[in-house]
Amino acid sequence: MHVNPVPSLKGIETIAVKPARTSAPGVHPWAAEFEAKVIRGEAVYRAAKELKSAGFSPDAIIAHPGWGENMFLRDLWPQAPQGLYCEYYYRASGADVNFDPEFGFEEDAASRLRVKNVVHDMQFSIMTA
Repeated sequence: MHVNPVPSLKGIETIAVKPARTSAPGVHPWAAEFEAKVIRGEAVYRAAKELKSAGFSPDAIIAHPGWGENMFLRDLWPQAPQGLYCEYYYRASGADVNFDPEFGFEEDAASRLRVKNVVHDMQFSIMTA
């Protein structure tokens, strides 16, 4: 972990987090995205654990659940309210896939998107708002 020398917002310190590894080769294609999100979540968890050891305790956690970064923060700070910006919850018909003939029909879209939504599903149970 290292502190970004140029804060993205005035008065807010940012911390750049780099995952320790990438996705493993040969992972099932439907599971590969979930694995990548768990890897990012673990990287943020480890950096947050260092912050907690240094005495940091957030008043609240605000996050976008789509990339997995906040997936394990409830384990460190169970008392902190967690607000999630739930931008996407994927549907297999009429919205996110199989709506534009230019891109063809994905026969396995429903199954693939069910796995894509797992990250959201697991975070709905830990969010406050």
